[in-house]
Amino acid sequence: MELYKKVRLLTDTYSNQGAQKFDVGYIIEFYPGGEYEIEFSDPETGITYAQIVAKQEDFEVMD
Repeated sequence: MELYKKVRLLTDTYSNQGAQKFDVGYIIEFYPGGEYEIEFSDPETGITYAQIVAKQEDFEVMD
């Protein structure tokens, strides 16, 4: 998995952190053990509304 890849969240596990199922974000960091930091921003304003650390099975890479 590469940095800055566009991804779609596949779970509501992170809704308490502001990221909902099917939200689109970008990988901004990866950690040992298969976890990835993903940032979600409003497409119109560019303002970040959620930043989470997710497991690979919780999202899919988009083209």
